[in-house]
Amino acid sequence: MGKVYETRHVFMAIAIVVLLISPILLLITPSIVADSLYYSPDNWDVIVPGEGYVLYVIAFLLLVLSPAILFFLDINKTSIIFSIILILASGFSFYFASATFTALSNDSISYRTLFATEKHIYNWDEIEKAVYYDRLPGDGFSNYEFIFNDGNSMKLTETGHVKEHSSSIRGMVIVEYVLEEK
Repeated sequence: MGKVYETRHVFMAIAIVVLLISPILLLITPSIVADSLYYSPDNWDVIVPGEGYVLYVIAFLLLVLSPAILFFLDINKTSIIFSIILILASGFSFYFASATFTALSNDSISYRTLFATEKHIYNWDEIEKAVYYDRLPGDGFSNYEFIFNDGNSMKLTETGHVKEHSSSIRGMVIVEYVLEEK
């Protein structure tokens, strides 16, 4: 006679599989989604800001919790409704995470902040001031701050992707250098 598994054990297995593949997906999904949605031939790079990654982590955690709830609370009407709510919340997190980006191109800087509906696009000549805040090793990441003619500003953390384009950024705009100490 074959093994008989309770339905709730299937949900435990699903939760474990999602938990195990989430770190791998977290490494590749944000970049693939951002490149797919905001690709342009003129773009140097499309960058997912840190808050976008935080939302991806939340989305994956909600995906793990959804089947785990069905395992731990048994399968009843309340746990099914709660599980569906967690899946929907995960979908919203994925949506808002995918909407957050910064794109650097030959002509402009475009970005959308977390939970914003409008996309900001500024030509390089619309930058009133650019400041590079350098940090000593071990004090965190250095970053750029761009202040635009209309008063808006944007910070860009100098990760590996941004560092690759720092000479291009400095070629497009005059950057003021500031050493930030902790």
